[in-house]
Amino acid sequence: MGGYISSEMKRNMDENMKTQQEFQARTQLLMLERQAAMQQLAMERQLSMQLARAREMFNWVLSVDALVSTGLIVGLIKTRKPALLAPLLGINTATAYQYDLCHGSKMRRIRGDAEHILKHERELITLPNGLITVKDIEKYRFERLNK
Repeated sequence: MGGYISSEMKRNMDENMKTQQEFQARTQLLMLERQAAMQQLAMERQLSMQLARAREMFNWVLSVDALVSTGLIVGLIKTRKPALLAPLLGINTATAYQYDLCHGSKMRRIRGDAEHILKHERELITLPNGLITVKDIEKYRFERLNK
């Protein structure tokens, strides 16, 4: 009879352990899903802040461009020196770039290029010496302690 109780207890313990392992696996999966969602949300918020900042900067760039362009054109009219138009090319190019970044399709083109790199040119973005390992960290830590 003692053998029956111990085998019954062992079976219950095994079932409890299996249930506990399944619970832990589900909990870890849920935690990973939440971490991934949190990172995605944080990245989206950061990118939206960067785009909003670029749009704000565009307003300043456009104002400076308009002021400088007006001054150069007025100077051209008064002095009849065509050399005054040369700076307009650089100023207007910078303004057009900023506009395309903020309100045009530049962000879509950048995203498309990034997706292409990830899919077809992955070797260009790998870290030197590969991924950092625990061994690398310990070696670095040990070297720092012994300085």
